[in-house]
Amino acid sequence: MNFRLLLGCGALLVLAAAYLLGHEGNTPGTPADATGQQADYGYVALDAQMLQTTEQGKPLYTFSAARIAQDPVSGDVSATTVTVHYVADPARPWVLSAHDGALPAGSDRIRLKGDVQVRGKPPGASVAAQINTQRLDFDTHTQDLTTPLPVTIRWNGQQLDARGLTANLKQDQLRLESEVHGRFSH
Repeated sequence: MNFRLLLGCGALLVLAAAYLLGHEGNTPGTPADATGQQADYGYVALDAQMLQTTEQGKPLYTFSAARIAQDPVSGDVSATTVTVHYVADPARPWVLSAHDGALPAGSDRIRLKGDVQVRGKPPGASVAAQINTQRLDFDTHTQDLTTPLPVTIRWNGQQLDARGLTANLKQDQLRLESEVHGRFSH
């Protein structure tokens, strides 16, 4: 065989391998980042659930999302179409939902944004209450819910509007920060 032909074929193989390795992960359907470039994720999961348990192994909450992705550099996790089922007290579960969610790396917080809803029964209640806002942080360690934004609380035909909320699901406490207005009917 001709040495030049063998050398030429070898060079073409090296160039083809370099091209393929340089474009690995840029396949159709790979998510793009904000700049339009193909994003590189630590992992991506579709229709995923994550279960957090107590030290005793009992379920504390389930984090479900249509899509979950981890940034390999920061370790932050982002999610879309999020639902959190908080079940520390199985007799009184709370459900948190939002368009988007984030779990910052090394943090005990779940950050929810976009049409955030919190639904559950307060102690002694026969009907569920609902809290609506556009952004909410849930501290999974302390079970604190916080937002500085406007909130609406609906419960048993009544409505309260306010700016800012701090609540603790474990201690059954809720505090509205300011601009509190209520509508009560018989």
